[in-house]
Amino acid sequence: MVQSLLKVEVIATPDDFMLEESDDGAVPSDVAVQVKVTNLTDPPVPIQNVTVPNELDISLFEPDPGGPGQKYLVPKTAPEEPVVFDRIEPGDTNAQTVDFTLEAQDDGHYVVESLVSFQDPLRHRDTERAREHRREDRSRGVALLRGRRRVGRAPQRPARGG
Repeated sequence: MVQSLLKVEVIATPDDFMLEESDDGAVPSDVAVQVKVTNLTDPPVPIQNVTVPNELDISLFEPDPGGPGQKYLVPKTAPEEPVVFDRIEPGDTNAQTVDFTLEAQDDGHYVVESLVSFQDPLRHRDTERAREHRREDRSRGVALLRGRRRVGRAPQRPARGG
């Protein structure tokens, strides 16, 4: 079993939300998303050049039944550029974080992901050959979100004939 060197968490607040309903449809609501990166190396060594992209991967995997199947979770605020942490120390209880805001515009079940790149400190020893052949490794964090509309009254079931 391969142990991950970097833990990437995508944390959505709230991850299960209720959208208010108006005469025009669902009322958009903000969802805060935080990408949190923690060094898990064992033996403990610092990880360098950790890059968190300034965009999240958002996909709708289960639209509201009867809905048009469009993407209703859209970016609202994000860093202007990818965020680079030069060095993340092992055992640091204050994990490095990057904040985003998404706007939920309608019902759906969503997957929100961030693919973080870094240099593997165990693979990239400080030798001349290693410096010539550096490559980036990647770690992915995933959050699942569920949004529903708050409807004033429950739909009526058809009467059973008998």
